[in-house]
Amino acid sequence: TIDITAKFLADRFQDRKIILVGAMKPISIDSTDGILNFGIALGYLSSNPKNGIYISMSGLVLDYRKISKNRKVGIFFEI
Repeated sequence: TIDITAKFLADRFQDRKIILVGAMKPISIDSTDGILNFGIALGYLSSNPKNGIYISMSGLVLDYRKISKNRKVGIFFEI
């Protein structure tokens, strides 16, 4: 899952910016969710954030340690 992948990358890369992009719904069900998160990730990168591993989901881009999934509601949120 995206959080396990983020932890794996964080353990190996401290010298770069990596944003993992995902969507709560498959593209066959909602074609805008993933595209929105990708666009937000590109905009975030243009702000020149600190090196680190980030996740772009539910319209957010956050450090992978500060984002969590609420499966009941179907969104990611800041913790």
